[in-house]
Amino acid sequence: MKIQNSLALIFFCGLGCIQTATVFSFGNQDTIYDNDNYLVAKYQYELDLEYHTEYYSGLYTGPDAPYSGYQYQLYQIFLQSTARGILDLKILNWYSYKIDLKFKPFKISPFGQWIIYMRPETGMPFDINLYASTWVEIGNLTTHITENTRTCYTSVYDYIDDSTTNSPYPDSITDDCPFNELYQTNYFDPYWTFDLGSIIFPDSFKKAFYGEKRIYSWWILGNYDW
Repeated sequence: MKIQNSLALIFFCGLGCIQTATVFSFGNQDTIYDNDNYLVAKYQYELDLEYHTEYYSGLYTGPDAPYSGYQYQLYQIFLQSTARGILDLKILNWYSYKIDLKFKPFKISPFGQWIIYMRPETGMPFDINLYASTWVEIGNLTTHITENTRTCYTSVYDYIDDSTTNSPYPDSITDDCPFNELYQTNYFDPYWTFDLGSIIFPDSFKKAFYGEKRIYSWWILGNYDW
């Protein structure tokens, strides 16, 4: 088994050269209505099928870890389909609202390689875990909202210093009242964000296949067994 684990790790490292490969993709974007004084409305949609790799690292805080202090590296290959729709509005040339819906009919991984290790500075026995897993996700919808409004600013000091060319109040919407990204609001709408697969599939299927499922786990030095 240990030899098989090592060969699987070597094979998976070979897949690391894959970042994103698109099998097919199509989409469109256009303007629905364009009047700066009242409403600017634009839309965009796209659909694709791709396979790609993802990488994550950090402190491992999974519920299966009996102690704190574990660090992890994860590299995983996925096949997924994504349908995305965006509606971008600018109202009265003052307020902007963008809704970004992303629906994944499926996101499946046949193999993900974890490297989990106990950090030496914790004082706990050091060990390295080679852990492999699969991933199945069906019908995941996320809705991301971006809101912004113009914020105005002017300089009283500049006006006092030179009242001929400067004004004590904003006199240009474009220059003095921009859409400032510092005040932009971003959030996921909880009412339109869900995982359909976790709702429709029976518990037996979810327990056996859905989400992350272990393929193998090998603590090299044998200091841990979770």
